[in-house]
Amino acid sequence: MKIQELAAARHMQDLAFDIRELHAQIFMLNNSYRNPYHMMVWVTGGKGILNIDGTLYTIAPGQLLLMAAGQMYQVQNNHLLQGYVLSFSDAFWERTPASARNCKATLFNNARLQQLLVLDDDAGASLTKIMQHLLEEYQADSYSNKPDVLAAFLKIIIIKAANLRSLLTISTHNHDYRLYQRFLELVNQEYHRQHNVSAYAEKLGLSTRKLTEVCKQYGGEGAKELINHRLIVEAQRLLQFSEQPIKEISFSLNFASPYQFSNFFKKNTSQSPAAYKKQFAEIGI
Repeated sequence: MKIQELAAARHMQDLAFDIRELHAQIFMLNNSYRNPYHMMVWVTGGKGILNIDGTLYTIAPGQLLLMAAGQMYQVQNNHLLQGYVLSFSDAFWERTPASARNCKATLFNNARLQQLLVLDDDAGASLTKIMQHLLEEYQADSYSNKPDVLAAFLKIIIIKAANLRSLLTISTHNHDYRLYQRFLELVNQEYHRQHNVSAYAEKLGLSTRKLTEVCKQYGGEGAKELINHRLIVEAQRLLQFSEQPIKEISFSLNFASPYQFSNFFKKNTSQSPAAYKKQFAEIGI
């Protein structure tokens, strides 16, 4: 391999992009995974059950699953699954034209709102062709502009996925919608330091009432509920995957005390942090 090709290959690795065929052996049953990158799973055959952040999804042909970076998932049933698994980092996404940025934000900033999309036969056949072409390009020999070509394919897939749910009917020039997307970005950046709606509203130049209205309009939940959900998801991941004591987890998420954290967690999950952590310790996860 030439020096230029080696450099291009290393650059692609740094940018974190991957596509592979989905088959029954790709996931170990009942193993929990924390997704480091954004992921799209396009199912063309077989069936299964996927647990994403505590919600079960029965997956079947014609379904496209979207998982944002950091989401936790577990395959609980996997019967002859076929299709494609596509993953990419934010750094790789930056290679796509700015015109597609709103599509990615719409799909992944609050992925649980559109975790599973169902495609009709025509849309499914079209997506399968694009995925196959992308896989062939990805597996081809490296060349200097290869990441840009892959990014172009990714842009097409993201735009098509966004259009499936008419998510782009909201104008990119809509001021309130842009505020909503900015709020979600801020929550992802600040949730472990800031829990108060008023602090986010101040950063966005809004009243707390206006921010809550915007969140309910575009996200179906109030600002406080969205913040709490992000905290709970992270708390569950830390309790399940880290060896930190509950006391350290509570302080890392900026709770005043383990008691306050425990009350918050139990109110939102009906379990204490200790009980939640214990159930995974008992099954060896």
